[in-house]
Amino acid sequence: MKRKSFRELFLEYVKQLKDLGFRDTLLDRDHGKAFDMLLKVWVDEYDSMEKSKVDVLGMMNLLAAVHDRERIEELMKKIRELEKKMGDGGSTL
Repeated sequence: MKRKSFRELFLEYVKQLKDLGFRDTLLDRDHGKAFDMLLKVWVDEYDSMEKSKVDVLGMMNLLAAVHDRERIEELMKKIRELEKKMGDGGSTL
């Protein structure tokens, strides 16, 4: 039996998530928006994921975590900038 390529498995997982209506089962609208953003990240970073030696779902999960970390750092930077504007440079954030 032929082993499926990374691309085949990736497309299969994304199709399953879409066909199962995963997004529509999320109760919180913001979660649905977040899921849409995550799909975009996976598609945009597909080449990087494919080059890795990590399994498809593991790579999708890792990329989601990296994306989350990037957003957290971006928000923390904005908080620090606001604190400076307000004159509170001694925050522990």
